[in-house]
Amino acid sequence: MQTDLLNDLINSLTILPGVGKKSAQRMALYLLDKNKDGASLLSKTLQDAVESIGRCKRCRMLTSNEYCKVCSDTSRDNQSICVIENPSDMLAIESTGGFRGKYFVLLGRLSPIDGVGLQGHFKIDQVTEQFVAKVGQTIDDLGVAGFTVNITELDIRICAGDNGNIQTQKDAYKRIVSTAFNRENCNTVLIWGSSDNDSWINTHYEGCGQATPHDENYTSKPAYFGIKEALMEL
Repeated sequence: MQTDLLNDLINSLTILPGVGKKSAQRMALYLLDKNKDGASLLSKTLQDAVESIGRCKRCRMLTSNEYCKVCSDTSRDNQSICVIENPSDMLAIESTGGFRGKYFVLLGRLSPIDGVGLQGHFKIDQVTEQFVAKVGQTIDDLGVAGFTVNITELDIRICAGDNGNIQTQKDAYKRIVSTAFNRENCNTVLIWGSSDNDSWINTHYEGCGQATPHDENYTSKPAYFGIKEALMEL
């Protein structure tokens, strides 16, 4: 029985926070096709780290020694203790150089928040390539912090004087939905309103409307098919 090592590598890379299937594919192909020396170094370093790194006996920071670098530093102030949530918090604080005390890592959240809901009531001209990239980066950043993300309200309105129309609205919906679902920590996108007839936009934004994927008669607009295409391409 043959083993598909390329596919195994891609699947392994998706365990990283914020790395979906497509990002994992790009990483795997880069390492194997463009930088095999780097891939070998990464493999060896990761293996060594997994085998050698544990918890500091004093503060519970990650270290390959009995005590971490901070706890071993006799010049640090033993009377000042910074209680932090995760090892990443220590790295962030240490990078500023402003704290000379010691730490204690809780290894758990200070706040019981498990997820974040994002509202997206966008204007058609607003949904540029750069804007969609920022939405993706926001979801990625929340993923790195350990949060799942749900887009709980999404609509894209068209207003008088906008350059957009229902065709560009299709592309906008497709890009937002695709960007969201290509993140491992995002699994929900809810459209705000069943049809243009039910949308809150009509009474809150003068000269704006057509914000949902269905028209006033509940007929599917191009936006509906844009969402469908995004889901089929996952």
